[in-house]
Amino acid sequence: MPTEQLKFPSGVSPLQAQLAKDKDTHRVRRILQARKRGAVRTHEDLDLRLAGVSDEIRVRRMISEIEPHTPPSTTRKGEVHWDDVVGISGYLPFESPVMVVGELREIASNSNSLAGSTIKLRARRAMLPANLKVSKYFKAKGGQLLELHVESDEVGLRLAQFLGRGTVRVKVIVSREVPEHGRWKLFVVEVYREGLGEAERQAHVDWVARELARVAPAGSEWFDAAPAETDANKED
Repeated sequence: MPTEQLKFPSGVSPLQAQLAKDKDTHRVRRILQARKRGAVRTHEDLDLRLAGVSDEIRVRRMISEIEPHTPPSTTRKGEVHWDDVVGISGYLPFESPVMVVGELREIASNSNSLAGSTIKLRARRAMLPANLKVSKYFKAKGGQLLELHVESDEVGLRLAQFLGRGTVRVKVIVSREVPEHGRWKLFVVEVYREGLGEAERQAHVDWVARELARVAPAGSEWFDAAPAETDANKED
């Protein structure tokens, strides 16, 4: 990690500040070892292990940046080595999901897979866990759409059939990077149609069955190759 200048709060001696920094460094190693064992899976797990650190901004940055080739950190009790641990460099989820009800407006993908694609949802209401302070992401302001990421192909295919077909209820996992001001991401992990009566539900089932049963007509416009037919996959 880069060398840092110690800043001493009023009444804290240089020795006390160095001891606090050393304890924080050892705490980082214990957290990353717990992560390796599978004991740190969510932000709540991490926050419990951060209680009492002297410099949370520094500790969070170290947790996200440590790599096996990071040089050892020198403390008064000896060096702390990082060769067997890996930092949490990606997004770490929060334990409690958010349920959002709204209308699906758009699906966009940059690949052949719907996993990782984005959707835009006009949120009507959201059920937030009491301990998750992200209400700003779920408030509709001036007709703005909520952008969400799709967790898997299967969820993406479910979403696609509901595009423009009424209200849906989605389960959203909120994730955030570990650093103090890390970026946020919202992942859709499940979706259902909202407020359907039995007759409407059966009508939707019948529509899906009819669409899957459709085949192109036998007309020449569908099957005969035109004289100027081109291969869209070939380069110019």
